[in-house]
Amino acid sequence: MAGRGRGRGRGRGSRQVSTESTPGLEGKVKATAAISFEKKNEVVHTSNSRKQAASRPQESPTRLGTQQNGSNARKPSTPRQNSSDMKQEHLKEKKGIASPQASTVVPKRMPNNGTTKMPDNSTVDGAEKPNDIQSNKKEYVRKGSEPQEDSQRSIVRPGPDEAHRLYSETSKRLRFVVQNLRLKMDDISIAASKVNDIVNQILRSEDITKHPLFAKIEAMNTGSYYERLKILHPNEFDIMLKVPVERITLTPFEKTGKTEKSGAYYTLALKRMSKDDPWRLYIHQESRQILQSLVLSDLRKIVKAALKRTGYNITIQRKSPKSPAITFEIESKPENISVDLVLALEVNQSWPEAVKDGMKIEEWLGTKTRKDLRYEPFYFVAKKPGDISETQDVDDVWRLSFSNIEKEIVTNHGHAKTCCESEGKKCCRKPCLKLLKCLLELIKIFSRKRCLGVFCSYHVKTAFFHCCVDKFLDQDWKKEDLGSCFDRLVESFLKHLENAQLPNFFIPSHNLFDEFPENCFQVLQSEIRKEKSLNYPIFDHITVR
Repeated sequence: MAGRGRGRGRGRGSRQVSTESTPGLEGKVKATAAISFEKKNEVVHTSNSRKQAASRPQESPTRLGTQQNGSNARKPSTPRQNSSDMKQEHLKEKKGIASPQASTVVPKRMPNNGTTKMPDNSTVDGAEKPNDIQSNKKEYVRKGSEPQEDSQRSIVRPGPDEAHRLYSETSKRLRFVVQNLRLKMDDISIAASKVNDIVNQILRSEDITKHPLFAKIEAMNTGSYYERLKILHPNEFDIMLKVPVERITLTPFEKTGKTEKSGAYYTLALKRMSKDDPWRLYIHQESRQILQSLVLSDLRKIVKAALKRTGYNITIQRKSPKSPAITFEIESKPENISVDLVLALEVNQSWPEAVKDGMKIEEWLGTKTRKDLRYEPFYFVAKKPGDISETQDVDDVWRLSFSNIEKEIVTNHGHAKTCCESEGKKCCRKPCLKLLKCLLELIKIFSRKRCLGVFCSYHVKTAFFHCCVDKFLDQDWKKEDLGSCFDRLVESFLKHLENAQLPNFFIPSHNLFDEFPENCFQVLQSEIRKEKSLNYPIFDHITVR
């Protein structure tokens, strides 16, 4: 179990050392006297001499200068040994070899008192450390885990009852962390009201309402905030701006030099267009495929103009070539709020063939639920493949998205329909997901390994979905078993890292790790296993609220 690894022994077969051991010179004198006494009695072996030898206390064969169970403690009397055997034992002890009579010592449990600290005011790539990560916070110390002197440690193997107690203690500690990850209601209200007001002003602007294509645009709240999975501070919002598109042909995109199709990327061509169809301005004239750059460019201009009239102090971030979002920052206290507006093309037709074997939630959420969800619309976002050839034109490539379905699954996550509702039992699925998201985020902050930047919360959520499919019963996620359930989720994520395989939950043929450098997997594995072995001391950087 995490945080209960074995401590190092004190030598081969060695015994626990007393803090008041006999000086080395005195030990040598006593050992020599014992051997001389045995030589004198070697010739005569009578019953009386055996009785006397048996009743005489002997020095235990420990290392020179040490004794067992205290400075004056002696080993219980034993039958007389052959003098040659005792001489051999004495010679072995003199050379540092353990006696066969020495008792076996069980490796100690390494204490975890949550004292791992980071330097104050540490930075990541020149940026100041977030306010919620403080290395000088009040430490959370588990009961019974305070450091002790070696001579006072209780060295026992935990039995079933002890193991259960340790798991209970871990669950208690992790619940403490989850409690401190919750957002304050005041912070939520202030941040959400600002974001909603700005988005509503954008959608009501004349540039939107009178635009031939964007007049039908609607906001769809997605992401961790609206799934109630946001941790630490409510400073990031993801909002999809969905635009309906009808009668399109989906063609799987093939990368140059690769024959297989991931099933995640497509080109979208309109089947029929009237003369006044607004999409005519945003398609390739020959292929009739919708072009990313044209749609995003117009939408960005409209949003930028609308933001200037909102009355808020807003900064629009520079356009990123790899991001499908229009990002802006709202000036706010205690920290600014970042908003990503993601254009999404809404499609109401049969799901693509690549999705047929995905979303295997029949045992977890039910066959009917899966069937109903497959009638929901799906979306395409302007996200390009990451490892494409520089010579390959991908302006007409869109990535499949099921953000709406993910939100539905996270919200209604129980095998029983009443799971985590007011009248139902509580599970620990969402707390486990929050903890793993937090673990990844903290590791990325404090390890300062640039290669870890490729990992994001979506990978954690995908691994969580797969784990929920494997362990689909609510009793597998009991609230009181948070410690063991979180360990199981961590191990599941580590297996994906070890195999460099994380299948898209909806598109099994799409490996989310396919475009990542090989070394990043080993680095993240090492960091997570180190934290797990020490019972996640990195969580002690979460601010006590």
